[in-house]
Amino acid sequence: MHDLRKNLSREDWLVKRCGNLIDESRFIENLQKGNTDKQTYFTAKWYDHECLSLKSLYIENALQATKQHFYTCGRLDEHLINQYDSRILEYGISNISYALLSDHEDLICRYAELSHS
Repeated sequence: MHDLRKNLSREDWLVKRCGNLIDESRFIENLQKGNTDKQTYFTAKWYDHECLSLKSLYIENALQATKQHFYTCGRLDEHLINQYDSRILEYGISNISYALLSDHEDLICRYAELSHS
């Protein structure tokens, strides 16, 4: 994957990456069959919205759409931490940054209060 990214422009890489978003119907079918769990689903959706936010910013120049995708990443973080005690806050700066870049004051305030056990 790393070598592939080096050979593509940022825009081409984002288009290719966003073309590989999770297949919603297949994922839901796997949830129903018990082949995957909700935490995995929400985590996969987080990565989808991360990709879509960058595509909105760099390719579409759509700032509001970018902020909406960052907001969705922040809400998914909230859910994963509150429901599954996910250790997202230890993952690095990108998760926190996306919540800040959403420009959603209520989300930012709630995010500042998040903690895991």
